[in-house]
Amino acid sequence: MGAKISDIGHAIEKYVNSQGKYGILREYGGHGIGNAMHMEPHILNFGKAGHGPTIEAGMVFAIEPMITLGSEKTKVLDDNWTVVTQDKSYGAHFENSYCIAPDGKPFVLSVEDGGAGQLARFGIEVSPLLS
Repeated sequence: MGAKISDIGHAIEKYVNSQGKYGILREYGGHGIGNAMHMEPHILNFGKAGHGPTIEAGMVFAIEPMITLGSEKTKVLDDNWTVVTQDKSYGAHFENSYCIAPDGKPFVLSVEDGGAGQLARFGIEVSPLLS
């Protein structure tokens, strides 16, 4: 353990940048989940590693990368909900909810295998305690 919340955003940014030239939205990100849906900590999709709260057993949070084929600049439409890119480029957003199990390993709550299939590509082992 000992990983920090900003390590998540750093990993997202590093991976996205390794795939090509894409925009990473700056004003949106993931969040903690507890007795409300959107709670601290705010989890950026970019940044330097090693900052913010330490990731600990019992934490539950959503990770929400938002990537565009162009600029990361966005605008909110008149419905005060829909977000579009200013340059009209395509964007993608997905979200998964994670918990950190008592053994300190992650478990993806929003996928059937707990994330084992996808996280293994990055050398991340999911907790067997919740399987």
